[in-house]
Amino acid sequence: MCIALKKYLALSALSALVLTTLAPVTSFAGDPVGYEKTPVHERHHPDFTPQKIHVGSFIVMPILETQIEYDSNIFLDETGEVSDMVAKFKPSLTFKSDFGRHALNLDVRAEQKSYFDETDQNTTDLRGTLDGELDILDRLSGAFSFSAMREHEDRSDATTAASAYEPIEVNSHTAKIGLTYRPNRVSASLFGTYNRQTYENGTTRTTRANLLQEDRDKDSVTAAIKIAYEHTPSFSPYFTLSATHDRYDHRAAFVGAVQDQKIYSFSPGLSFNFKDILMGRVQAGIGRQDKEEPGIEDKTTYLVDTDVTWAATPLTTAVFKLNRFFDTDSNLNSGLVETRANVQLHHELKRNFILGTGLSAKWREFEGAGRRDKIYSFNIDGTYQINQHFGIKGGYIINKRLSNNIGLDYDQNIISLSLTGRF
Repeated sequence: MCIALKKYLALSALSALVLTTLAPVTSFAGDPVGYEKTPVHERHHPDFTPQKIHVGSFIVMPILETQIEYDSNIFLDETGEVSDMVAKFKPSLTFKSDFGRHALNLDVRAEQKSYFDETDQNTTDLRGTLDGELDILDRLSGAFSFSAMREHEDRSDATTAASAYEPIEVNSHTAKIGLTYRPNRVSASLFGTYNRQTYENGTTRTTRANLLQEDRDKDSVTAAIKIAYEHTPSFSPYFTLSATHDRYDHRAAFVGAVQDQKIYSFSPGLSFNFKDILMGRVQAGIGRQDKEEPGIEDKTTYLVDTDVTWAATPLTTAVFKLNRFFDTDSNLNSGLVETRANVQLHHELKRNFILGTGLSAKWREFEGAGRRDKIYSFNIDGTYQINQHFGIKGGYIINKRLSNNIGLDYDQNIISLSLTGRF
């Protein structure tokens, strides 16, 4: 086991020990019914939650978050790291319907990043999502979602252009629709998703020359079916079948590998809730990635999608996630399979004071290129709710990448402090 992983495991184990011994297991008469059965990170005690704002048949939830952050390595360089302070401004507005039947929700949010020194790295991200549910018949229901966003790639993303000076802007539009038929304990669901992604050109860090990114523009179409059996209300096995087609807008001057592909997967799974102590889903199966580029080998491998929550005590919750999936991009001349593992612990020291810590790892296999990346992260944070409307949060994150390609290792430390207003 590498030294970096041993260090991160030691930090996580120490943090877990501290969190689980900070306070006795107690409850209070003023807690709402079912409060202690809710995972710690999802709890909203009425003494520290704003009153609902009703506008017609909708509940409106405005949130405003401001954050100051220190980043020790904003470009994720192996040597010659550049550090900076960044101020973040993150407003959001959510409308949730309060209908007797059906549902309609709207979520709009933005994030403005302003660097103190490296002002060319400033970005503004926008996101909007409209989703809903329809009770079509007694046994037939539908769901839909439409989203549009303008975001900027994180430099740690596997597919981002490492030579880019400014963060690359990505515009994405997604439409999802689904139908579920439930005649008895057996249910059948059919889903369809269309996604359009476009990228803005950038400039290189060394010469500020034009960095072509338009060849990354693509259309993705996914169709999936899920068959589930409700053995009991807390125990439901299922399986899913899905097919995805990615097609890129390669211009005439494109000289890289054609990354058009088809992905097929079959995954059985289980959704469960054991006495509100252990709950979530476990899903694992097999996937096939067929590349249209003759020079990139097709890949068959196992796929995983697991999300499990363990209520270790009434005041401590552990969340474990494990994912393995295919990825691709015209910036790559290879295939890509990524595996992610994440463990987070949350401890309610007081009803308005929650501590958290976690450890995560990512393993990236660039098929055909011989490149292997390992990224480890450790985080610890604390959230203090001052009253019904305002709360503060402080956090510390360590990120480390180890790669068998020369010049791609990096270390990063992030310290943040934020103030959030909920109205």
